[in-house]
Amino acid sequence: MRLRTLALFGLVLLAAAFVLWQRALEPAILPPAQAAAGSATVAPPAAASDLTSLAAALEAERAARSALADQVAALRAEVARLSGGVASAPTTAPPSGLLGVGPPSAFPPAAPDFDEQALRDAGFGERETHELRARMENLALERLYLRDRAVREGWASSPRFAGEMGTLDAKTRGLRDELGDERYDWLLYASGQSNRVVVQSVMDSSPASTAGIQPGDSILTYDGSRLFDASTLRDATTQGRAGESVPVEVSRGGETLRLFVPRGPLGVRLQEGHLRPGSAQRS
Repeated sequence: MRLRTLALFGLVLLAAAFVLWQRALEPAILPPAQAAAGSATVAPPAAASDLTSLAAALEAERAARSALADQVAALRAEVARLSGGVASAPTTAPPSGLLGVGPPSAFPPAAPDFDEQALRDAGFGERETHELRARMENLALERLYLRDRAVREGWASSPRFAGEMGTLDAKTRGLRDELGDERYDWLLYASGQSNRVVVQSVMDSSPASTAGIQPGDSILTYDGSRLFDASTLRDATTQGRAGESVPVEVSRGGETLRLFVPRGPLGVRLQEGHLRPGSAQRS
């Protein structure tokens, strides 16, 4: 009897130990469905967060690259305009039917240093030379800062930008009134800007061809007005009475020739040139 009681007591202890052992295992061993549910609710949010962060970083990188590309393109265009380098052939016909100046090169040359010696050679005094250099460089910086601000603020293609740039161009033209055409020609040359309108090609049977204008000619004047850039020539062809005879002076091989053309489209392709005043040009 005593042995039976001890055996029964031992079975109760074993049963209790087994129950406790099972309860101890329950937190560590999850049913398959619960384990799957836990996996679905914990791991994916972390992965989703990582993907979101990566996408945001990539988008920020794209935006930064795009902004940098816009600024580089704008600055290249401004450097080409200020340096007065020879332009490439046009992609579209400009107003008035006159084939004119094409877009700047994709990789324009750097703006040259101001050539003070050229002004001294032309008879400018030392003090005046320094003052003119300072004024031209300040105008160039104003143009660069204006374009930079317009690109950053998003109004580089607006009428506001054209108006403010026109104001700076007017300041440059004011120097022409101060100096006169001949000395202004030297200033443009010394500052590395365009100072010649050069005929690149002439269309057959065009007014220019009939008048005797040839490729390589530099058009110095149109209807008595001195020319330093192609846009001024384009504007002049639309003034006055269409078809009236207009005198044109061209430089060819060191000589100045006086020709006559009917006012209106010339039928030429032009490029702006940078030539030392008094130098002969012939392509």
